[in-house]
Amino acid sequence: MTFAQYSEQRLLFFSDTAMRIQYASDLHLTFGRNFQYVLSGGIKPEGDVFVLASDIAEIQHLERYDAFWDWCSEHFKETIFVPGNHDWYGCWISIMR
Repeated sequence: MTFAQYSEQRLLFFSDTAMRIQYASDLHLTFGRNFQYVLSGGIKPEGDVFVLASDIAEIQHLERYDAFWDWCSEHFKETIFVPGNHDWYGCWISIMR
């Protein structure tokens, strides 16, 4: 069996169980225009899992973005949020106390 045949066989084997991962980063939802852009269809949901990779929303105020988290829940099976440096803004003072 050649590598191409093996690869094709593997793709066929996994085609029913494949997971599609979609990602976004640097959404900066703290800016109203960005928040509205996302909620008005700016991101076309195409994955099963949505990975939010850095600089999405300030961790200390995540409740301000409930409409966004609801949108994620409605369009994806799972959402994974990986905070970046901007997501921690304002938290350092309370952490250091």
